[in-house]
Amino acid sequence: MASKTVFQDIDPGAASTLGIVDQVNVGIPYKYSVETVLLTEDATAWACITDLLERETITDLLQVSKAFVLPSCNMPADRVKSLLKEHKVTITNDYEKADVIITHDDIEQHTDAHAYVHNILKTKMFCQITGGYFLNDNKTYIKDYHTATYNNCVATTASLDGDYFHNCNYSSMPHISYLIPGLTINLAARIKNKEVQVMNAKTVDRLSATKQDITDSLLSDLKAMLDGGNEERDIGLSLIPTINTETNVHLVWQLYQSIVNGYFNKDKALKYWEDTNNVRDRFYTSNATEVLEREHARGTLNKTSFKYIELLCRKDISIRDKSIFVFKVRVAPEYRHYLTN
Repeated sequence: MASKTVFQDIDPGAASTLGIVDQVNVGIPYKYSVETVLLTEDATAWACITDLLERETITDLLQVSKAFVLPSCNMPADRVKSLLKEHKVTITNDYEKADVIITHDDIEQHTDAHAYVHNILKTKMFCQITGGYFLNDNKTYIKDYHTATYNNCVATTASLDGDYFHNCNYSSMPHISYLIPGLTINLAARIKNKEVQVMNAKTVDRLSATKQDITDSLLSDLKAMLDGGNEERDIGLSLIPTINTETNVHLVWQLYQSIVNGYFNKDKALKYWEDTNNVRDRFYTSNATEVLEREHARGTLNKTSFKYIELLCRKDISIRDKSIFVFKVRVAPEYRHYLTN
């Protein structure tokens, strides 16, 4: 049975299937342990593997039953499980049993090119290091690993552990090094061989039957819940991630304005809703003209939303010398279709 850790045994055959011809194993030191990954300088192979893990192969969940969620998914695990359950799909921690991979937009790590050592996260499917170093004998357990495997070890914060880097016996890595753990290689090979499908967590979210358009009534109810006691507030917060942000944007704007400074750092599901729908970029401003222009450009403005926001825009019109001149305000031509019946 395979585990969920990214540090799976590396299948050389799978690496060859993916076109990695310069593959070499290296160690990544953590505190008291060293994990083995594959290092390549082949940017083309890296891009191919990235594409395999990020590009969706299905648009619905009708033909799948077991899902493996890639590590570091920023959608809360309970919500992923609940959304998949709507389609009678269960989650497995054994990728070999899965018939669909749930991918997301946060599977890569790119390190600081100006750092001597790096903190390589255990939950990322890839890591690109620019200007890195090898450090093989700074700690006993790292030296033992290097002696046993002959694999060079990447200089990490754990391998340095308070020592001065300039006092260490280091050597340079390839200028741009792509570190690929076994899970990434094995999954990419399965995807390439059409043994498993791929769907993004965002698509799983969009397929949910619990998604709902916000209405005046729902907005009023949500505001009342958020102003209520702890239990009412928790219910209200749990409903917000189900709201479709692409319709009735004037109401989504009102909702976001009422909660913008309160809950997003505390609730992971709410934060995911904010991030994946670009809610903060779209609705953080209280300037009605900015919201109207942005949503018009995105194609999410309907007649009801336009008429609501346009009235607020009129209040911001500033005209000098009103006592001398008479002005007539008309909606610009590109917006007039919102006023037709």
